[in-house]
Amino acid sequence: MCGPMARGMATTILLATLAVACPILAVPAQAGGGPSFGELFDLFAEDSVNPLPEAAAALVDAARQSQAPGGCPLGALFIHTPAGDPLFQAALAAARRHAVLQLLNDAGIDTGRFFVDSTVGGAVDATFLHRNLDRDPPTLRTSSVPPKGHRVRAGDQIRVTMAARDDASPAHWQTGIKTIQLVADSEDGRFVVSENYEACAGAQERRVEAFYIVPANLPPVVRLSALAEDHGGLMDADAAEFPTGDWYGRIEWSIHTKEDQSRRPNENRAEFKSDGYADIAATYDGQGNLTGTLLGSQRVETDWWGYPHGSGEVCIGSAPPTQVRARVIGSYTPSRKSLSLQLVDVEAQIVVPWSGGGPNLNCSSERPPIESGPSLSGLVRSLQPASDGTYWAEFESADPIHTFRYSMRLRPAAN
Repeated sequence: MCGPMARGMATTILLATLAVACPILAVPAQAGGGPSFGELFDLFAEDSVNPLPEAAAALVDAARQSQAPGGCPLGALFIHTPAGDPLFQAALAAARRHAVLQLLNDAGIDTGRFFVDSTVGGAVDATFLHRNLDRDPPTLRTSSVPPKGHRVRAGDQIRVTMAARDDASPAHWQTGIKTIQLVADSEDGRFVVSENYEACAGAQERRVEAFYIVPANLPPVVRLSALAEDHGGLMDADAAEFPTGDWYGRIEWSIHTKEDQSRRPNENRAEFKSDGYADIAATYDGQGNLTGTLLGSQRVETDWWGYPHGSGEVCIGSAPPTQVRARVIGSYTPSRKSLSLQLVDVEAQIVVPWSGGGPNLNCSSERPPIESGPSLSGLVRSLQPASDGTYWAEFESADPIHTFRYSMRLRPAAN
């Protein structure tokens, strides 16, 4: 029923639950996309201020389903009366507003928690009930001492200031900041600080200052993540890297060998999917030498082979994240901007146990470890200078069956 309706047709109610828009209607909207729309109900007969019983019951039921945390608004009610005789239409709009509020109050609904507006204009006679109005995430600003990208050492203190706001326009639709957190990603997600707040408590901005001490067991890169969440479940986040060497970066890789659909159903098929990452940091001794560490993790999401479309016998397995580590050595000549690295004592094996099979397919035999060391070593040795002062390397290939990508960017720590 989206579109203009002539006077004499029934007034309608639109319940905001799903994204079905009536673009002809001038509906107030908040920044970031505005409210969404759903079911449509007839509410008033022509020039009437008495809600039709069936539509009134539907409105009451919809309003009762509106939920919001704490004392936050349950929703917004917009009553639109078509243009016409200025005095009559204005009086009709005011009377209908009163009638709708009285209807909800008589049903025990707290209309004080609804934003209500009644306007005259346009050609559409409609009332809109919007629920779940907090659709804009909070905004999070962070700063740190030292700033992001600066080198840190064991025992150093990093002071992080986080300021979160939940005041997108219109501000009365926002639920307020629920939590602000700082997490040490380089320490397996350890919480550094977590502060919680009541919903719709009035404060538009929340500020938290956190202090993080760099651990003695230095990772290649200290990674801290800040998070702000509002009571509508919407979030904003920011991440910071603090290298523990003069040069730092991250290697990321992914491999996918897809099932060969061109093979006959009774022929052997297989699929393998794996990915990983590793942080790297290297310290310059001032005499041309670089030393450091590589530390990361790899996993196998799926690894299977067999006859899924023939006998149905398949050996299948996966492996959770397994540590990857190595020593880093190299050379650096600042005057020539010449840098080279290599990995030593690489530990990058992962074992995938298999299960499944059947009378004709034995899955109990030990599967050889998957070794990523040669690929990682080759990538590190392939670093090339970039125009922005960083070094990078990439291996990439793709065909209908096999895709893989290894990439790395090495950058200098800030002074």
